[in-house]
Amino acid sequence: MGRQLFEAYPVFRQSIMEMDVCYKRRTGVSMVDDIGLFGPTIGQGLPSVWPISLILPSITAVQLALFDLLVSVGVRPDMLIGHSAGETSLLYASGAGSKEMALEISIARGEAMTIVEEHSEGTMAAIACSAEDANRILQAVSSKHPEKTVEIACYNSPDAVALAGHTILVDEAVALANKEGFVGRKIMTRVPVHGSLMELCKSKFEELVKDVFARYPGEHRTKVATYSTCTGQLLDAFTADYFWSNSRNAVLFETTMGGLLATHPNPLVVEMSPHPVLASYTAEIGVAPSSIAAPMRRSKTITPFMEQTSLLTAIGQLVAAGYSQVDFHALNGLPEGTPVPRMATPPYPFAKKHVEYFPELSRIMYRQMSSKAGPLNFPELRVNVATHPELAEHLINSEPIMPAAGFIEMVCHPTA
Repeated sequence: MGRQLFEAYPVFRQSIMEMDVCYKRRTGVSMVDDIGLFGPTIGQGLPSVWPISLILPSITAVQLALFDLLVSVGVRPDMLIGHSAGETSLLYASGAGSKEMALEISIARGEAMTIVEEHSEGTMAAIACSAEDANRILQAVSSKHPEKTVEIACYNSPDAVALAGHTILVDEAVALANKEGFVGRKIMTRVPVHGSLMELCKSKFEELVKDVFARYPGEHRTKVATYSTCTGQLLDAFTADYFWSNSRNAVLFETTMGGLLATHPNPLVVEMSPHPVLASYTAEIGVAPSSIAAPMRRSKTITPFMEQTSLLTAIGQLVAAGYSQVDFHALNGLPEGTPVPRMATPPYPFAKKHVEYFPELSRIMYRQMSSKAGPLNFPELRVNVATHPELAEHLINSEPIMPAAGFIEMVCHPTA
């Protein structure tokens, strides 16, 4: 993902290239030239399931470049909320740190989690059920293997959780959930993030991430309101310890999003990811689906302009929902002040119909100039129960009768 945006949008490409310099300095290889994540050549030899050391920085790179691209066309956030590894990108998006620092943290996290990937014998799964049902299922399978562990890793919505733990327990939990009618599937990973198995890499994680913070000194305070799905509260500043808690503890997405909605009940949500995996959870929590925009969407079939279409559709959705800060000159690559060219479109084939039009003034003049056949008796006069419903209330012997005031009006009305 991101290959078409890399080719079509200079801002996206420049952002990726800036991060690639940082990535190569830190790892010795280029994301673009050696791995081929964004360039014209797709990297060779990558397994079907990428290692965590590549997954985390590649996700961060896409999110940060997409953020830069949207900001360049006037789409700027008022609030931020992350999910799991996505909180790394919030460091830059919130103004708390540089783009290079965020990328280096994702690299450090990936290197540390490689220990878990190689030695934990764990995995993750997603189950469409409540936390109560998930805990009941976990208790049932855990009793068979007391020496192993499985936990709720992510509270995504009222009816969706993610599990993390030893593979055998995760497999049995998914099987039991499916048997009970819940949709459950394994996630293609060997890193059970947000669970106790993460303790295997704690010392290495803290060492690597603290080293990054030491090389990028500062308070790293947020400049945009940032909601933490690790604590469920607003986050004032990022620290090395926070990123460990973010990786070790459960993701409280449902709780945090619910708190955000309590103070901002009608938000426009832009999901900054290669695919809108959180959109359904966000809608279940209470955001209108029409208010959730996804600038990127993954597809098994790659078609020309697929990524550009997703981006422009999302921006159009924001505009239609009331967002008025889009810079169309920047979006169209035009200098400020240049008239935006309009595309000629064929006329809509309306069904033509002749409709008589009589201005109100002509009706008044017609009444004044027309001859009358008697008092209150001329063609334009309409007095009946349809035009004057109160006549239906004036009944004698169950028949609507013209009130006496009408007859007096006829006497007084000139006949000429």
